[in-house]
Amino acid sequence: MNAAQCIHRLHEHRMWSNARLRDAAAPLAESQLRRAFEIGMGSVWATLVHLYAAELVWLEALRGRADAPLADADSFESFEQLVIAWAALDRRWSRYLDDLTDARLTTTIHKRSTLTGRTHATPVADVLLHVCTHAQYTTAQCVHMLKRLGVEPLPDCQLITMSRHPDGHP
Repeated sequence: MNAAQCIHRLHEHRMWSNARLRDAAAPLAESQLRRAFEIGMGSVWATLVHLYAAELVWLEALRGRADAPLADADSFESFEQLVIAWAALDRRWSRYLDDLTDARLTTTIHKRSTLTGRTHATPVADVLLHVCTHAQYTTAQCVHMLKRLGVEPLPDCQLITMSRHPDGHP
């Protein structure tokens, strides 16, 4: 497996994990989705939107748009709208990753920080790895919130689970 294939696999896992989080959150009432927690982005809803938003701005940066706007918890009127937008985003990510080569990993992209407004140059490989590690960190926070909401079974979002069960169901 070359570097581009390895990164592609990590993103496959990211998208698979996101789907498991959405599936676990789908039956929740609006009050549960927005229940305040002292971790992560503060609620399951805000955490899911944050995952989506981060994936969107980084893909836009990879595609040459350094200043894409960041979605927030008010960007969607419903859970269903978020799911539809995320499915479209996943398709865009898949197209990007299907064209990824080891040579492209060494190129540099520019992205304006949503925190400081400064534009930074970053190697493509580091951006692609960051999107996955950010997703893993944020997924763990979301699973913890789902646990506190009493969701059962909790989504098992580990890569090894995906690897052992290619259909996605242990």
